[in-house]
Amino acid sequence: MASYGSDGSGCTRSAPCATFFSALNVTPEGGLLRCADQYSDFTFQPTVTISHSVTIDCSGVNGSTTRTGANGFIINGPGISVTIRGLIIHSILPGQFSGPGAIGIDIQAAASVTIEDCTIRNFTTQGVFDRRGSAGKLIIKNTFIGGISNGPAVAVAGPSRNYVVLDNVTAVGNKYGVAVATGNTGIISGSTLSGNSVSGVQADSLAQVVVDRSTIDHNNIGVTGNAAVRLSNNNIVFNSTALSGGTGTFGNNRFSGNSAMGTAPTPLGNASSDFAQQ
Repeated sequence: MASYGSDGSGCTRSAPCATFFSALNVTPEGGLLRCADQYSDFTFQPTVTISHSVTIDCSGVNGSTTRTGANGFIINGPGISVTIRGLIIHSILPGQFSGPGAIGIDIQAAASVTIEDCTIRNFTTQGVFDRRGSAGKLIIKNTFIGGISNGPAVAVAGPSRNYVVLDNVTAVGNKYGVAVATGNTGIISGSTLSGNSVSGVQADSLAQVVVDRSTIDHNNIGVTGNAAVRLSNNNIVFNSTALSGGTGTFGNNRFSGNSAMGTAPTPLGNASSDFAQQ
């Protein structure tokens, strides 16, 4: 797929497609869809649905797609595995064309979804919304999500014990950084959750969340723990309130510059040597 492509072509390396819609239609199950250059969808195509296993790889060329009044992608295929790599998924700002879309990546059904080296910005309700009815995994690595004005950068809200792994994810300027709903699990490591208007991490009751080696800063509330939120080796700094609700700490987090500490965390584990920390 390329900026100089045509949807009337054969969608090959020498005669690429112009849009994700056409390219996905000819990419086989388990196939690879490559961006040939810095692709920008100035035609503002509608929401693109992915319904079979595929890898979209735009790494190395800064591939991009823009939406107005539409979601970025819907992933909806029971049992499928989808990888999106190296792509900028951008929504038009309010007052321009048809205005912003609601969701960057809407995961409705899939066994596994991996989002790597991507940028998702300026959607209104969710950057990545995992609402699968059957349990599955979501892995997000080396990705920036920002400007989600009315919701979380990442929302894990399915009823069937989905889990998300965030590794080196930056969530800045959203309503929430990461929100994990009842019955779901979130593992957050090496990430930055900054400047979110309500909370950096939001865990509903009966959710399970681990936050490790991350920076949670300049949020209204750093961590809202209505559930089992386990904190280890984090910088929780410069928030209006550091913690709210139930959280647990392994004793190696750093709290500094918060206007208020909020709810004191519960100590976890027992004292031990440096060689076998608990």
